[in-house]
Amino acid sequence: MSQSPSDHRAQPWHGVMVATALAFHDDLTVDFDSYAAHVGRLVQSGCDGVVPNGSLGESRP
Repeated sequence: MSQSPSDHRAQPWHGVMVATALAFHDDLTVDFDSYAAHVGRLVQSGCDGVVPNGSLGESRP
């Protein structure tokens, strides 16, 4: 199967990739609906993809 230059699978890491924040409910379970809405807004705003396990700088030595 040949890939055209416009095929995103040819270059999976390209453009703007956002390390996303993960929303939680008060009981500390993941708020999947909020996360999906957040990712949707990022993509609609022109992001090429998201990095769900990316670092937002929250860890400190």
